[in-house]
Amino acid sequence: PTPIPHPPSARYSQHNSSKMIARHQLLLSRSVAAGARHLISGSRKSNGSNCRYSSTPTIRQYFDGGNTPSRPSSYTPSRAFPQYTIFGDDALLSVKPLLPTFKPASRDGVALDRKGKIMMAFTPRLDSDGSGVGGFRWDDQITIALAVEEVGLLINQLPSYEVEICRDGPRPGTTEGTGNMQYGMNSGAAQEGGGVQISDAPDKVLTARPGEGATVSFKIDFVRDGVGGQISPVDNNSHHAPLEVVVQAGEFEVLKRIMESSIPYLLGWTSMMDIGIASMMRSG
Repeated sequence: PTPIPHPPSARYSQHNSSKMIARHQLLLSRSVAAGARHLISGSRKSNGSNCRYSSTPTIRQYFDGGNTPSRPSSYTPSRAFPQYTIFGDDALLSVKPLLPTFKPASRDGVALDRKGKIMMAFTPRLDSDGSGVGGFRWDDQITIALAVEEVGLLINQLPSYEVEICRDGPRPGTTEGTGNMQYGMNSGAAQEGGGVQISDAPDKVLTARPGEGATVSFKIDFVRDGVGGQISPVDNNSHHAPLEVVVQAGEFEVLKRIMESSIPYLLGWTSMMDIGIASMMRSG
């Protein structure tokens, strides 16, 4: 920052004292502003540690005033990709929302068509020793989508009690269509149309188990008759299971808050309440 000059007071008469004070205040404000710009634009170490001041703008600042080479200052985002990621020793756990869908209702109304879900995705590491040097095998990801009621169950029971959420595999007599059948929330739900006869597929099971120090272990596996590590004929990534991520106490608190705040949005409650209140205000 620009140093503030302090000339000898003998050079200034009583008549010029007000001018000196005004100039002093002006120089001080410029110095503070310059120091603030320096703090925001750059990153500097504090107290010899590795902590740095972040210069990352907020979302509003980025889109309201962030004129970048790739985006004009008037750019408004049309999509967003919220996600929370937790790194485990052998896998990565990411949590993201699957948004609800809506349908027209009456002449000018809207209603919920399909409730949203929370997607939990387990991605194995490239290396087998857990060091993570080689990154992750994104193509080998195993996912499970949780209904809002299942999200509520996790919030209610953890970290005090163990929770198990199961997706039944297709049963004998069902057929696989042109694409891979997906594990659904309804047991034995078969696709329409002809296909290849499949055998009894194992269940996809998500287990959340409390651990020491308020940790929670999330594990995804394919289970048949109580035995895990089974190969599923309808999920090509089942041979990577089981995949497990231990969530630390602080991480679980963040995950829990995310799930809690997401439930009204997944039900479309927040969006439709806003529309309903705005309609009431317009109608008086």
